[in-house]
Amino acid sequence: MIYGLKKIALIGHALLNLLLDKAHHDCKIIYIPANHDEKIRDFLHYDFGHIQLERQYTHTTATGNKRLVLHGDEFDDLITIHRFHNYLGDKGYDFMLFLNRWLHHSRCQLNKPYWSLATYLKQRIDKAHQAIARFRQAAISHAINNPVDRIICGHIHQPDLQYCDGIMYANCGD
Repeated sequence: MIYGLKKIALIGHALLNLLLDKAHHDCKIIYIPANHDEKIRDFLHYDFGHIQLERQYTHTTATGNKRLVLHGDEFDDLITIHRFHNYLGDKGYDFMLFLNRWLHHSRCQLNKPYWSLATYLKQRIDKAHQAIARFRQAAISHAINNPVDRIICGHIHQPDLQYCDGIMYANCGD
């Protein structure tokens, strides 16, 4: 377990060094903090040279298409009934990840491939399907109101790529 944490820390450190090196060489970096980066959000719109912290960012391509990029936790209030459900879901998800790590470790000992408990449960729980659909619709409505061609987000840990109501919805699964 400690080895895994060290490995994650090393990867994060290497990524941070890479981004700082790119920024140092005049590459514009746009960082969109997630809900787990709550404290970083206090520094939105500060000037860090070539590093920009934004809640959301609209990128216009060379062909004029507009892509809105955001984390997606902005839609939590639209898809849950009460803030307590957000808290309960967050804690439940953390517990499920704990179980998933333990299960993965056990499966490795048996030379079995990776298997995701989260994905398994999401595919079989009707309420999860409904929440994912509400999240997708909230994101698409947000894109329509902004007006952009595509919306790229994460947050719900469910990768998805769909064209709906004239908007390309892309969820990276983060």
